[in-house]
Amino acid sequence: MHAVEAFYHKECLSLFVSKRCLSEISKVTSKQLQTDEGLQYVIEILQADRNQIWNSVELYQEYQDNYGRALTRRRLIQDIQKYFGDELVVLTSPGYASLITFHKNARLMKMIKDDDESDDIERSINIVAKHVVQECNTISNDKSTYQAHIDRNIAAEYASDTLMMLLAAMSTKFDKSLPALLIANIITNVITNNSTPLQMALGILLRDSKKIVSHLYDYRITCSYDELLRFKSSAATAASVDPIKQGISDAKDGLIQVVADNFDAAISSPNGMLSTHSLAMIIIQPAHSNDIAQSDTIPRLKKSDMTNIIDDRQESEPEYFTCQKKPPMVNLQTCSLSSDLLHHQDVSRKRAIDNDFAFIQDVLSSDKCPEFNGYNTKICREQGHSLAPKTKVVYLPLIDKPPAASATMMTTMLRAKQISEAASQRYTILTLDQQLYRVALHVQWENAAQFQNFYLRLGGMHLLMSYCGCIGTLMADTGIVEILSAAFGGVSKILSGKKFPQNVRARELASWFS
Repeated sequence: MHAVEAFYHKECLSLFVSKRCLSEISKVTSKQLQTDEGLQYVIEILQADRNQIWNSVELYQEYQDNYGRALTRRRLIQDIQKYFGDELVVLTSPGYASLITFHKNARLMKMIKDDDESDDIERSINIVAKHVVQECNTISNDKSTYQAHIDRNIAAEYASDTLMMLLAAMSTKFDKSLPALLIANIITNVITNNSTPLQMALGILLRDSKKIVSHLYDYRITCSYDELLRFKSSAATAASVDPIKQGISDAKDGLIQVVADNFDAAISSPNGMLSTHSLAMIIIQPAHSNDIAQSDTIPRLKKSDMTNIIDDRQESEPEYFTCQKKPPMVNLQTCSLSSDLLHHQDVSRKRAIDNDFAFIQDVLSSDKCPEFNGYNTKICREQGHSLAPKTKVVYLPLIDKPPAASATMMTTMLRAKQISEAASQRYTILTLDQQLYRVALHVQWENAAQFQNFYLRLGGMHLLMSYCGCIGTLMADTGIVEILSAAFGGVSKILSGKKFPQNVRARELASWFS
């Protein structure tokens, strides 16, 4: 049966491998002999005396004495076996040099060919296991820090090279693949009893369920839930003192803007009611696809420090500050728009009109027309527009003071200015609603020298509401109330700037009448 099987494999080799490849395979050893004089000499002394029994140390010494430097001792024995093929027998034993002889000498030594490979498999398993354990123990795992981000290269640093080669030999699907990296990280965790960054990242993804994290930890797929809590505490502590760890980078990577608004909360419980009326602030910056965390590690808290409360409040309480109810307006410098900007605005306006008209046509002619946002998304995809990355948002500590107070607004503006300057941005941009915008404008007017490069702006909705309110004031007592009352209710709120969606439609109707 063995002879038949060997004949079958030989026939398959000749059928599925071209003659050119077969000839190249046979030339490998001859080419190497021409370039490696030491290997050629060792083969010659073996052929000269086939009755002698050599050991690997002697042959390697002969190789080195004859200017052989390219091969290691193990590779030398492999190349000799490759040259002589089945004529040569190599005997190996752990802790001893290998013996090399020819088949006829093996018969004289009463050696019997054994097809049972169980002894070799067990010895090979022990050798591989020893290498894997040694490589896992040499992996540097800093217990004082956490990795701030994870990728394939970082996961590979915590994987044994021998284990990765073993998995790749089992299946090509394991060749440097994510499943192989996960298996290798699990082995590293079991041997060293330290969680790897990959296990930590998987635990963070499942952080909302303690049961799932704990169950997967039993299989060592994720870190323990206690380690996950320590990571969250460590990350929160590090982010409270370093905005870069929160995701905001330098101003050269994108414009930094600060947004402030009222924050109201009321919590009722059997013990009473808790409420707050504070000012909330966030930092926003456009994200880029090539953003990389500038800080690679996060300091790991000690277990005793996890109970400490993170003091993320402002270093100083808002100073007492008041301004006039109607301070005088400062002299604003007028500027003219460039021709390029005016041309860009004209093109954008015409394109918006064309898209709106096309949308109305499709709504009237097709039953499967998407809503307005989906319609514009469809147009962008058809025109090949790239998907914009999501905006980075960082929440700042609450200012637990009345938002509309002058002192609170002064603190907010100083904080926004400090953030912009820390990011190497000369200009500060603060976005507010109508109520806070008025207070901030008065503060800026009374401190014009301090807020020279400070730009206040209304949010998009509040800007439209203010614009509609101006039209209502200018159009008072012109009969517009009677015209709009025929189609809309609550006209007084529409003219004051409220209900701005109805306001836009009402203005369009009024423009048609005019």
